[in-house]
Amino acid sequence: MNINKYKQIRDAIGMVMRKFDSHDHPLDYAGKLVLYIEACVALQHLHLTTLQQKLLHDLGEKTKNINLNFVYTGRITDMQQFRNV
Repeated sequence: MNINKYKQIRDAIGMVMRKFDSHDHPLDYAGKLVLYIEACVALQHLHLTTLQQKLLHDLGEKTKNINLNFVYTGRITDMQQFRNV
């Protein structure tokens, strides 16, 4: 398995975790993270374990009612959306 394909997802998760630490709209970014991971998995044909799929689904359920209009400014697969401004 080529682990390099998964590094972007790992880095995005780390950036969103920093949003939680700084209280910078953490649930909004968690919702964006779900969409980002789903897009990466689909576009790069990545495999997620059953546990990873369940965690992603659970996080998606918890963030599905969040309005993401104000935070989307670029492509869904762009890591810049998680960086601190």
